Amino acid sequence: MSANQSRPPSGPSRWRPSEIKRAIQLGGGLRRTLWLLSHLWITEGWQGYAWRIRLVRNSAPAGPQSTSSNDYRSWYHRHDSLDPSQRRALVSDMQTWPHRPLISVLMPVFNPRLEWLEQAVQSVRAQAYPDWELCIADDASTHAGVRPLLQGLARQEPRIKLAFREKNGHICAASNTALEMAGGEFVALLDHDDLLPPQALYWVARAALAHPDAGLIYSDEDKIDEKGRRSAPYFKPAFNYDLFLSQNMVSHLGVFRRALVEAVGRFREGLEGSQDYDLALRCVEQLRPEQIVHIPRVLYHWRLHGNSTAQDMAAKPYASAAGESALNAHLARLNQRGAIRYAGYGYQYLPAPLEGPQRISVVVYLQRETAVHPAAMKAHLAKATDHPILEFLWVLCPSLTVAEESRLAAQLAASDNRYFGSRHGLTIASRVNAAAQSAAGEQLILLLGGAQPRHPEWLTQLATHAMRPGVGVAGARLWDHNGTLMQAGLFVNGAGALASGHYGQAPQYKGYFGRSALNQSFHAVSAACIAIRHSLFDSVEGLAPEWKTMRYAVADLCLRLSAQGHRTLWTPDVNVKLPRSAHDERWHACGQVPEAAEDAGLWSRQWAGITEDAHYNPNLSWERPHFELASPPRGGTGHAAGTAPDGVACVFRTAPYAAAPWAKASP
Repeated sequence: MSANQSRPPSGPSRWRPSEIKRAIQLGGGLRRTLWLLSHLWITEGWQGYAWRIRLVRNSAPAGPQSTSSNDYRSWYHRHDSLDPSQRRALVSDMQTWPHRPLISVLMPVFNPRLEWLEQAVQSVRAQAYPDWELCIADDASTHAGVRPLLQGLARQEPRIKLAFREKNGHICAASNTALEMAGGEFVALLDHDDLLPPQALYWVARAALAHPDAGLIYSDEDKIDEKGRRSAPYFKPAFNYDLFLSQNMVSHLGVFRRALVEAVGRFREGLEGSQDYDLALRCVEQLRPEQIVHIPRVLYHWRLHGNSTAQDMAAKPYASAAGESALNAHLARLNQRGAIRYAGYGYQYLPAPLEGPQRISVVVYLQRETAVHPAAMKAHLAKATDHPILEFLWVLCPSLTVAEESRLAAQLAASDNRYFGSRHGLTIASRVNAAAQSAAGEQLILLLGGAQPRHPEWLTQLATHAMRPGVGVAGARLWDHNGTLMQAGLFVNGAGALASGHYGQAPQYKGYFGRSALNQSFHAVSAACIAIRHSLFDSVEGLAPEWKTMRYAVADLCLRLSAQGHRTLWTPDVNVKLPRSAHDERWHACGQVPEAAEDAGLWSRQWAGITEDAHYNPNLSWERPHFELASPPRGGTGHAAGTAPDGVACVFRTAPYAAAPWAKASP
């Protein structure tokens, strides 16, 4: 952790009036903000204050979380720069390679600012990797200086290929013209005003050598302003199909095998603004998970200016409509029912309605006698849910005292409710299994006692997501009783840690690059509210009976289903309020009670092979819950890896799926 990250930032005395106003807005009003400040000290200490200050200073309600410019500047100077000695080491390393693939950089051009165009071209010329060609297609620019500038640059550099189109055809036609000149094994996409760092193509080529069958390679990215200042790094997960349907996460830097691009029909005209998204969707359809490779390094600098979607999607309103068209065409090609619409901060997947009436059994596990009255919860859910519930099954957790279990059992028996307690096993997992075995529904909902869904469509939406092709478990977004986000998916590692994504986030915020408001895959989700097909639950013999907490039991279930090719889907479409003090969703909650500590030890023995969560990024901190920078970045094993000449770990990550979620569904 850098010095700026390990200490709380400057105190409130340095706050500007606009920041105070923003803090109150994020907090949900003055009264609630004051309550949150007092509550934070109890739950998170000064670390909670530190992050909220950074949140206020670097966030927008519907935009990505921006890392503090000072922190990021210090970080990239320390961990993401290339000095002359390191460059010489890269050149020396390349001389040992058995093969160096030619990479064709495609650059469509139309009326750019001349200095930015020249900088973009020079960023390619400055590459440490020599085996490239730059294919520039000018789309009939009307700016008089474009042609002579390009011709002058081409005279200086024989690896530049030029084409001047006679008629403007927009970016798809220009990109196809550039593609026609390409002779490389791979093509990389570069806009006429963006920049590549000098090590970019080296890492692309290295990834291609590590994965000879790679069809799509992509990297992390950041923004660069008119003065060359870098900001807002997006450290991405390994390929995450559900997140990919929510945002074009592979866009920068995106590199495609040229033969694949030709095979899928090149760039499709009519989808200008999202032409690269459409191309990536069509390419992914032809690839296996291991052929999609992520390089967790910033290899692209996206230019911030008023006419760029890097600053505001509203700069190109046609781009979001084109993205919708590309995504819905993708679903149609795969015979997947449903639709995708633009939601302002990404795309929302709307599954098709369930076919016929679904028989749904709700299994409620009760952790505390005071947390819920079963009859009241049953009546509330039956009334406040738009889908009929076939039955309620009640599980009495071992954490209840003998007296508490007896009182709850008497209440349930008096109203003819089936319940499962000490006679069904000594662990919570064994009791839930007994309830599931008794359930008659085609789908199971596991729900924490006292949890309150925040809208009547919750059951239909959760069940519908759980029925999507390839989905094993579907999980919900969780909030505390005061409206603070408690969990947006779980990150896991083999050391026993199950970390709640976006824990403690204010409700107005969309999370790290929208990730607390967009569908995505995780290795696991919270046990507080999940849906699963009964047949799938039975196929893995339910929860492993040795688990003593539902948090670990459900996470283990998700991973075992993943090994069979069923992914875990987290959706923000379903929102559930947790009862007060009834469920622990902290970033690291593995040792707060003896049962959790025991489960953490069991987890570290059973899942020791997970050294790095593919849905997280090794450049992000594992010690802190808010997507802060890791200093130094983590290395990792379990992926195709090597060591760069400068000693920095080189990890190439492939899509973490046992089977392709984008496989074509039966018509």
